[in-house]
Amino acid sequence: MTTNYRIGNYVDTDPHGRAIIESISQWGAYVSNDIGGGFWTFDNIKSTPITKDDLLELGFEKNETDDGDIYYTYKFNDIIYCDLELISDLKNGFLEVCLFPYEEWFRWGSLHDVQNIINDLKQKSNGNAIK
Repeated sequence: MTTNYRIGNYVDTDPHGRAIIESISQWGAYVSNDIGGGFWTFDNIKSTPITKDDLLELGFEKNETDDGDIYYTYKFNDIIYCDLELISDLKNGFLEVCLFPYEEWFRWGSLHDVQNIINDLKQKSNGNAIK
């Protein structure tokens, strides 16, 4: 089974709740949380749905325009940043977002999707990944 999970991603290990991936093999991943850790096959790991609170936990800052529109900013460093506007809340299980200034559109359904794209953009901006 091919996945786009990476070390540091948050996933759901029902019934044990949200956990973080510590290592990955071709069959599954070792995950840990407050309860403990263990190896889970990919069939038993579920994506964690993304929420607005997750964006804040990942380091986005919530902003509001004079018109009352909400957008989120992620600063990679003092010069490079991206603004993210939530186009719609959980539409068919996905958040529809537009990433500015790139004006690239994304449909994110899980927390690890957001973690992965921020890691990719951060590596391009200064060579360092985030968790």
